Amino acid sequence: MASQVWMFPGQGSQFPGMGSELCRHLPYVRRRLEQASAVTGLDLIHLVCRADGETLARPDVAQVAVYALSTAVAEYLMEQGLRPWAVVGHSLGEYSALVVAGCLDWERGLRLVWLRGQAMAEAAAACPGTMAAVMGLSDRVVADLCRQAAATHGCVVVANYNSPVQVVISGAVAAVEAVSTLARQAGALSVRFLAVGGAYHSPLMAPAQARLAPHLDRTPLGKPQVLLASSTTGDVVVDPEVYRQNLLEQITRPVLWRHAVGTLLALGATEFVEVGPGRVLCGLVRQIAPGARTATAGDMAGCQRLIRQAVV
Repeated sequence: MASQVWMFPGQGSQFPGMGSELCRHLPYVRRRLEQASAVTGLDLIHLVCRADGETLARPDVAQVAVYALSTAVAEYLMEQGLRPWAVVGHSLGEYSALVVAGCLDWERGLRLVWLRGQAMAEAAAACPGTMAAVMGLSDRVVADLCRQAAATHGCVVVANYNSPVQVVISGAVAAVEAVSTLARQAGALSVRFLAVGGAYHSPLMAPAQARLAPHLDRTPLGKPQVLLASSTTGDVVVDPEVYRQNLLEQITRPVLWRHAVGTLLALGATEFVEVGPGRVLCGLVRQIAPGARTATAGDMAGCQRLIRQAVV
């Protein structure tokens, strides 16, 4: 059997109607979302089936919706007999990965994600910021441009090392705009502002980090039952206390997605499956390793294809 990695997306993967087909055909997924609604008071069925893009973009909504849908799909696949060889999550997706790895109780994870989204929304409102994806410049060049802009325009840092050709910057609006201008002048293939409500994975999120810290400290974490790679450090993590620290630090630190995928490839990963809404992570994996096999499990067709392959 392939050394299959299940990848879990973060905020930004959500889109209107992302769960409508799954809720219609899979009672298990619908029940999980109803359980999440009972805990949070949010109408998750409505959010993943009928909410508009503006509502879904709110971090206090998006994070709960993506976590609830991703974990529900993963649990459905496991109920059908599938098991991953390894798991990895992009930012928020690390919580889903921990649940599937057997480290974190689903409801405790949900409560943490709910609080995380609220705390990040409050931090963003108090200190407005934005993010932009830069294509075609090296890590070093983009980091240098951030330092140059920060000297006169405020906080701006590299927030995501997504692939060899894509990094994401994050910070104060004026600073991100300044880096974007400098990046175009330096020969970037493209610079695209992201539809986000804050400067995530930057020092501007420090208030959210402080609010989440005591709740993370009280949350029990167990040892992973499968390989578990961290996109905060890029390494495989075995010690639950290390992952606890990673979950806290990820709020203000960059996502090392390229490094985490590279670690799993070096250990023998042969297939990467994106479990949850969207297909962004599959695209990044193909940029990192053009020959890698990828698949999605965010709709019925994707889930059924995986189940059929497992039977064969």
